[in-house]
Amino acid sequence: PTIITTPATCLADGSTLIANYNAANTYTFSASGLSVGIGGVITGATVNTAYTLTATLGTCTSGASASFTNAAMLSVSAPIATVSVQPTCSVATGTITVTTVTGLEYKLDGGAYQTSGIFAGVASGTHSITAKNASGCESPTTSVTILAQPASAQSPTITGSTTVCSGETLNLTASGVGTYAWVGPSFTATTAAISISNALVANSGTYTVTLTNADGCSATATTLVTINPKPATPTAQANVNIPIGTSITLTATGCEGTILWYRTLNNSSVTMPITPTDSASYYAKCSVTVNGVTCAGQASGNVFVSVGPMLVVSIKTGNWEDPSTWNVGRLPLITEEVKINFGHLVTITTPNQATAKKVVYQLGSTLRFADTTARLTLGSL
Repeated sequence: PTIITTPATCLADGSTLIANYNAANTYTFSASGLSVGIGGVITGATVNTAYTLTATLGTCTSGASASFTNAAMLSVSAPIATVSVQPTCSVATGTITVTTVTGLEYKLDGGAYQTSGIFAGVASGTHSITAKNASGCESPTTSVTILAQPASAQSPTITGSTTVCSGETLNLTASGVGTYAWVGPSFTATTAAISISNALVANSGTYTVTLTNADGCSATATTLVTINPKPATPTAQANVNIPIGTSITLTATGCEGTILWYRTLNNSSVTMPITPTDSASYYAKCSVTVNGVTCAGQASGNVFVSVGPMLVVSIKTGNWEDPSTWNVGRLPLITEEVKINFGHLVTITTPNQATAKKVVYQLGSTLRFADTTARLTLGSL
């Protein structure tokens, strides 16, 4: 018998027929299960299995035919595909990876076929992957899903005073929905509002807050914090006595800014010069403005201002007109009694600056007039 074999296709296995088929012949196959139908079509063959056959007519039997094999249908299995990269907070697309098989090509949705099994930059949604062999046979599709991109985090907003004085409290607040993470100089926190009491200059620097939403996406905001140093503590002048109804401007040193004065009794601020009506203590603070914020330092020691006539006593040898000669730090008034201490020599050098209600000498003390123009004016007793 003469055999004609038809190749397999994408839709069917290969087939075989007897070209010189004669319905009067009896056909015998090399294996059981096969038969010859109308037109010589051979049925019952197992794909990829070799067979031969003979034809018998009466007592005559032919030689064996050529060996024939029916090839299996050229089908392609559905590809194995997975999402290897899903969209992130910063990238809106994903990547699909196919387990490749030699000899096959792959396409995404209705796109072109490619030999690579990597499909990058794929938008969110459900996609189909199809494989094709060299004969053009396509596989069933495999569906994979790229998730939606996570929602972007809201950018936080930082509010609060970013410049404060050393020793004060630094308060900053971040707004937005999510969880918070603060980082600053030697500082961390996980609350929306942060507070650093008794802030130090070392707390100055950049503060960053990261806001993370429910999808795990984050956004940050930063602010620069400045802690002004505390001004130096001023050194106030010595205690002083003044007559009733007179004014005085108290002084203090050691301040590079502005000296502020306060009455000790009630910490009320006072402006120089002052005209006190009673004796009282005062203290000074140094005020310095840096970065638009005014900071005050620690209080100085008290200055006691006594008001009214008193006994004025020499504390050294010197000129009458020198305030440092007297215990009150000023010249005696015409309403005050003056005592020249033991061993002191006080000299009057001017015609009109030396006044007193009366002068009392102690043993060994001397009051001297420098020349004929020097004068001492005494008040009424």
